[in-house]
Amino acid sequence: MYVDIEINGKTSQAMVDTGATRNVVDVKEARRTGTCLTKDTGRLKAVKSKPLATEALAKDVLLKLGQWGGRVNFTVAPMEDFDMVLGLECLTQAKAIPIPAAS
Repeated sequence: MYVDIEINGKTSQAMVDTGATRNVVDVKEARRTGTCLTKDTGRLKAVKSKPLATEALAKDVLLKLGQWGGRVNFTVAPMEDFDMVLGLECLTQAKAIPIPAAS
């Protein structure tokens, strides 16, 4: 499921992944949306892929999703298929339950 969002006042699209624990944004998308990055030396492991070194953390990013708005954190890492993934970290904070049939 994809949702339209606003990050720092710039529109973007994110994939909602209820199986992801963290929010992840591609390096290029993080720069395009003007997020402030902090150096990070962590690792990220997705299903059926090798662990990747993360590039940075983006903390307290202003995100607007529908009528909800708040500050969320992102792990910044190179991504192949998606520019942004909203995981349980964001859904829990927004107190949101995705129901695709309800749009």
